[in-house]
Amino acid sequence: MVADPVIVFNAERRIVYRNAAAGALPWELLSLQIDDALDATEPLVFNAPWGRSYRMRAARMGVGGVVVSLEDRTEVAESEDAAAEGMAELEEVHQNFERLIHGFSHDMQGPIGSIRIYGELLERESAGQLGEDGRQQLAAIREAGDRLGSLFASLLEYSRALTAKVGGEAVNANSVVTAAAESLRETTHAVQGSVVWDELPTVVFDAGQLRQVFMHLIRNAIQFRREGVAPKVHISASLGDGEWLFQVKDNGIGIEREDRELIFTPFHRSAAPRSLRGAGIGLATVKKIIERHVGRIWVESEPGEGARICFTVPR
Repeated sequence: MVADPVIVFNAERRIVYRNAAAGALPWELLSLQIDDALDATEPLVFNAPWGRSYRMRAARMGVGGVVVSLEDRTEVAESEDAAAEGMAELEEVHQNFERLIHGFSHDMQGPIGSIRIYGELLERESAGQLGEDGRQQLAAIREAGDRLGSLFASLLEYSRALTAKVGGEAVNANSVVTAAAESLRETTHAVQGSVVWDELPTVVFDAGQLRQVFMHLIRNAIQFRREGVAPKVHISASLGDGEWLFQVKDNGIGIEREDRELIFTPFHRSAAPRSLRGAGIGLATVKKIIERHVGRIWVESEPGEGARICFTVPR
């Protein structure tokens, strides 16, 4: 192990001793930083003109003397600089990707809208001239347009969650859940479903984004229902260690063990029946919103026994 340089200065700030590790380098330059080093509670950084970087510590010795020890941190500093540069480049790539997603999703709304409109016009004006095969093909075109529209709308929502402003004012979660449930009232009633909730707390959160969270979770709970069983959704909250724990519980088809982590990744489609699968972006959007508000999210479930989506919000 290579020893660290140690230099001793007298009261006139002249070098009176240096160990072998210090060599013959011009350590007199340290005298300019000795007083600062003596007063500092943490080591100072000394960037030597010979291209090395040191941590510098100083202690009083005798009458006016000072002993200075130096720890060579050149390689560590270079590694830290490289890591910081790499993180900055990664952040730039991430931001560019977010802008790309947002722009692409936005720009695709026009062409997809045209597919829908012209499909409707063709069906209205030419349906009588089409045979059975033609009508089926036209229906397939319209269905594809609807699916594409839904996909890109979800992708646009996800991109907004990546860049949306974080924070907000105190918001009553009861009011937010009421608004979310009301927005989905027709969808819920169409399958004889119900959404109930306990008394919920007031939290610091962006109200619009919290409404998105509950809308996605309620919609998922209604969508992934068991055949012949009216869906029931129960929302509750409890106070934990410095955070609120929210739970959205349903009586649906449940989630396979291998899907529990994957359901929060974009475009993941579970092993649920094809008729129940969505765009695969809703829960990814929820996860991004929760994490950007310094929370955590996970799922507890067994196949056939419903699911409980849990997430936290700092108190």
